[in-house]
Amino acid sequence: RVAPEKQPEIFRDLKESMPEYEFVICQEQELTTNEYHNLLGEAKLVFSANLQETLGISAYEGALVGAIPMMPDRLSYTEMYSDEFKYPSEWTDSWDSYQQNKNKVVEKLKNYMQNYKNYHNLVSYCVQEAGKTIQDSIADIREAVDFCRYYAEEAKKILQENNLPGPTGEKNIYNAVTKIKEMGPEIIIVKQ
Repeated sequence: RVAPEKQPEIFRDLKESMPEYEFVICQEQELTTNEYHNLLGEAKLVFSANLQETLGISAYEGALVGAIPMMPDRLSYTEMYSDEFKYPSEWTDSWDSYQQNKNKVVEKLKNYMQNYKNYHNLVSYCVQEAGKTIQDSIADIREAVDFCRYYAEEAKKILQENNLPGPTGEKNIYNAVTKIKEMGPEIIIVKQ
């Protein structure tokens, strides 16, 4: 059922703000149980902004068929989902709060949607090939992403052009140019 405590206006606003994705409020559809389960099976993500929820069974059903749950860190969701699938409760605890945090909600949604296939494949590989648990696989993927982000930021610092002081007032410019060879990246210092 569509009820005020489910905050469907947030969902509708996200739908309007993100036309590249299809948003469906199942309760507004006249679906049979079979049609509902088929639709859920096609879903990539199940989003909730609920202010009241006894168990959150529909989100759990979505997670069981491979949809990524995106739940507020409140109600039964706090215990049902790992931190990877929760967002801060204050992002959607009211319409005003949602408006203040809308960019964060949209960014998290887009991140899930853009990385959906890769995310599930990576978790699957970690579980099948390395014998890891799903939770350990998620932690390893997070660590790898953090590693890549850190070194990408470091590369930006290293690869920028720098003026070096010259003892006689000459102009010395330091450029680090990355060349990819078969053996990997090589840093070349060019002095002008």
